[in-house]
Amino acid sequence: MKQDRGAAWLAQIVESSGDALYSADLRGRVTSWNRGAQALYGYSAKEIIGRPLALLWTPDERWKLPLVMQAARRGQAYRGQGKREDRRGRTLFVSASMFPIRDETGHVRGVSILSRDVSADHKRRQIERMFLALMEASPDAILALDERGRVSSWNRGAAELFGYSPERAIGKPISSLFPDLRARGARDRLLALARAPASARTLELRGRRKDGGSIDAEVVVFSWDDGGQQRHALIVRDVSVRKRAEEADRLRESERLQRDFVANVSHELRTPVAAIRGFAETLRRSGVDDPRTARRFAGIIEKHSIRLADLIEDLLDLSVIESGKRPPRKKTVSLDALLRRTVGGLAPLLRRNRQLVRVVSDPKLRVRVDESRIEQVLQNLLSNAIKFGGKRGRIGVTARRLGSQAAVTVSDSGPGIPAEALPHLFQRFNRASKRRPGGGTGLGLSIAKELVEGHGGRIWAESVRGKGAAFHFTLPLR
Repeated sequence: MKQDRGAAWLAQIVESSGDALYSADLRGRVTSWNRGAQALYGYSAKEIIGRPLALLWTPDERWKLPLVMQAARRGQAYRGQGKREDRRGRTLFVSASMFPIRDETGHVRGVSILSRDVSADHKRRQIERMFLALMEASPDAILALDERGRVSSWNRGAAELFGYSPERAIGKPISSLFPDLRARGARDRLLALARAPASARTLELRGRRKDGGSIDAEVVVFSWDDGGQQRHALIVRDVSVRKRAEEADRLRESERLQRDFVANVSHELRTPVAAIRGFAETLRRSGVDDPRTARRFAGIIEKHSIRLADLIEDLLDLSVIESGKRPPRKKTVSLDALLRRTVGGLAPLLRRNRQLVRVVSDPKLRVRVDESRIEQVLQNLLSNAIKFGGKRGRIGVTARRLGSQAAVTVSDSGPGIPAEALPHLFQRFNRASKRRPGGGTGLGLSIAKELVEGHGGRIWAESVRGKGAAFHFTLPLR
């Protein structure tokens, strides 16, 4: 009775097991089949019992089955992993253990089989092997980090780039390879990039080789989940050659700009200096008896001296802005009040030209700026609008909210600017006098551009020939 009860308990354990437990006779025919086997292979007990065991083996592995059964007849157990096929023809990777079943006399009468699905583990190992192969073959340096920010894997590209063998590199803190990451919190900020959008995961760092040499590196950060633990890795590309080429290009461009600048300054200075010198020499050598002629000569000398003073003043402004010797002194101001005060300061000039100005702005707009510098931008744009707007012209000044910025527009009703000239307006010595009557030093718009961009804004122009011009610039709101 106890034996029957024990057999029942055993049968209940086999049936309720989550693993596939089944048996076969020595002819290779299935003789028992539990629920775990049905869940794994898809066959019910009624469908599979009495059918060949080979039905569960994939065609390319069936040749192994006679060898396994032969070993079972000799009383030998079998353990291994291999491919099996379920009822729907899908390939499974299983871990299988096969044990001989003996009768009371000790003779082998069949085999019992325990199978477990390891397809997920198999795929993970395949992916790992593929990843390691790709990692090792990559010309870029690829290194993985542990949770403490220390190197946990190191490919051949990393060894060639930094000069450390894998044995010497693994365990090193990432800050020993990138000194910039020694700053407090720098490593955590780097790893946080792995959660950023793909386009933002790249940054440039200065790396250090084993021999003490430096590397200009482009670093891409990515992460993955490893069994609930977040892992990080870096792809490091040496861009030192590209950086040197870019620096050489910048130097050549800088030298070209300096040559052009000196040539332009020399050209711009030559005209007023020649005029002042010529008319002054005429007055000194021959004298001028006619008071009207003398006054005309003196007026010409004064006009060119004023132009010369304006040019020198603009050059000094540019020099101060570019040198950074006087950073913007920012404070929060009302943009509406700043616009109206600047327009009011130009009222005498507006009255003389009989020009009308209309200011439309949101009184609530407040910006954090260097007030004197933004006033200089407005004076420059308004002076151009007055100069090119023509007698009895109309000038518009508007300020509105544009997302997180304030947008200011200064427009005039003058002859406009040719479309081909618009991209060059903010270049130095690109005088509007070549396109519209008036003229100036050719530096005003360049200075305005430097000042606006120094505040984190941008400046641009729009125009339709014959319908005036509009200059826009933006400033960050408070």
